[in-house]
Amino acid sequence: MKNQYWNFLTQCHFEVLFIEAHKNRSLRLQRAMNIFIAVASSGGIAAWAIWEDLWILWVLILAAFQVLTVIRPQLPTDKRVETLGKLGAVLSIQYLSMEQHWLAISNGTLTDAEVHKMYYEFLPAWNNAKAELLKSDVLPEPKTLIDQLALENEEHFRTLPNSMSIPKRSMPEKAVDNDMKSMPKRVDDEKAISTKSGLPLQPSVPPMPTTGAGIPK
Repeated sequence: MKNQYWNFLTQCHFEVLFIEAHKNRSLRLQRAMNIFIAVASSGGIAAWAIWEDLWILWVLILAAFQVLTVIRPQLPTDKRVETLGKLGAVLSIQYLSMEQHWLAISNGTLTDAEVHKMYYEFLPAWNNAKAELLKSDVLPEPKTLIDQLALENEEHFRTLPNSMSIPKRSMPEKAVDNDMKSMPKRVDDEKAISTKSGLPLQPSVPPMPTTGAGIPK
């Protein structure tokens, strides 16, 4: 049960990083669109004498402005800024609570039954928060971003007391052990919730060179 909790913990932290990265990306895109719209709709800028020689460029800017004005309500950017901001705040608080219990779990202070109960209290709360806020939104998963976040995740857990290796796939529904198979239907229902996360699984990362207390360079 300790291993299962560790797998869940590392995956949850990876998801927090993933959500934060997408929120920042959406914020940058939103800011760029707002700046472009402000420039294209400015009467003062339109009156600049420079456009007498570059009138074709100004026509293209106005055309792009009109297209953006029409399609922007259909873009997910503005909604994601709000949604991911709320979701990131909720999951960050939940994750800190989960991480605080790790020391007691890793030291064997808690029994398997206590860890089991704690795990299945955190699991539905975590997945319900994602289901409520993400709904049907599917966030892009570019490989460069996933690899970068995997390294950041690895670095974070190397500083955690009694840390273990990060698994290739640590979503709870992918790590069904014998205890989980023998659990009642109520737990099966909670597992079903976790399959609708809408977020990527953390990939494995190669060993990194370390210095001193095991903190990556």
